[in-house]
Amino acid sequence: GVALPIMKSSQNEDDKVMGEQMLRGITKALEEYNTANPTKKAEIITEDTKRDPAEVLQIFNKFGSNENVIAILGPVFSSELVNNAGAALFHKIPIVTPTSTQSFLAEKNPYLFQLNPTYDIRGRIMADFACKELQMKNFAIFSEEAYGNNFAQSFTDQAIKDGGNIIAIKYYSHDKTDLTEELEELRSLIFEKDK
Repeated sequence: GVALPIMKSSQNEDDKVMGEQMLRGITKALEEYNTANPTKKAEIITEDTKRDPAEVLQIFNKFGSNENVIAILGPVFSSELVNNAGAALFHKIPIVTPTSTQSFLAEKNPYLFQLNPTYDIRGRIMADFACKELQMKNFAIFSEEAYGNNFAQSFTDQAIKDGGNIIAIKYYSHDKTDLTEELEELRSLIFEKDK
């Protein structure tokens, strides 16, 4: 089963691009698989999520009730999956989301797989690399307050765990275009602690 934002009913062609590209990739991979495994051919059943969480739940229930569906690829957006992740466990069907980045969705669900690393994992990997590979120890964090905070907090936790020091942290609003004031504040925080 494939659950993608095909957006058939949308008048905006840009809405359709992601779903169409992903479907082309899945179809190409399926063709390659079927060519290499002529005695074990697979098929896909595609459903349009319409970027609607309620639609996603209906699709999960439809696929989960179909004994011929062995796994679900999709959905692609965290917002489509976050309240529907339990359907994987309920139907005992693997759900593989290629791009959802919501932290901890798959942590306690043996049927849910996230191919895209979560923000938490990305932040920890960046800190681990900076501390262990680059041998850095002192950090100043300059991050957007909403989206960026997802990385910044896990970066901070991992850097401290790896023996690093967070010298200064400054967040800025995502809608601000002039960050001079915030950068000056960050600079002041750094120089206050400069020995």
